[in-house]
Amino acid sequence: MILSSQTNSVYFSVHLANDYRQLYEAVKSVLQDYQIHVDVLCKTADYWCRDYMPIQVTDNTFVKYKYKPDYLNKRGKREFITNVDEPLSFLNLNDNKFINLSDITIDGGNVVKTPYHVLMTEKIFIENPQ
Repeated sequence: MILSSQTNSVYFSVHLANDYRQLYEAVKSVLQDYQIHVDVLCKTADYWCRDYMPIQVTDNTFVKYKYKPDYLNKRGKREFITNVDEPLSFLNLNDNKFINLSDITIDGGNVVKTPYHVLMTEKIFIENPQ
């Protein structure tokens, strides 16, 4: 399991970089001080990439899932659901790097990785009653 502390790249939504430029530049500067590559993802619908981007589990393996949280699945909010394939197209990752769990709805913000386990909130049962 790749922990967040073991990654060497961090991506932010272009919306965060544009709308909160001072915050973005401050965080970017600190990360770069630790030799962490920082970049932005285009074609995102909201700020929180962690919610919808695939979860890295090994050096070359990512888990891709359906991001359609109930709190955004209503009129006036659906526009904030990112189609993950659009920002992924900028990363040049081959399809063979993905484990596709597109039949499971997950909000990546509710996933915490440990060296041997993944902790998730009960939200996964609420959004996947089957």
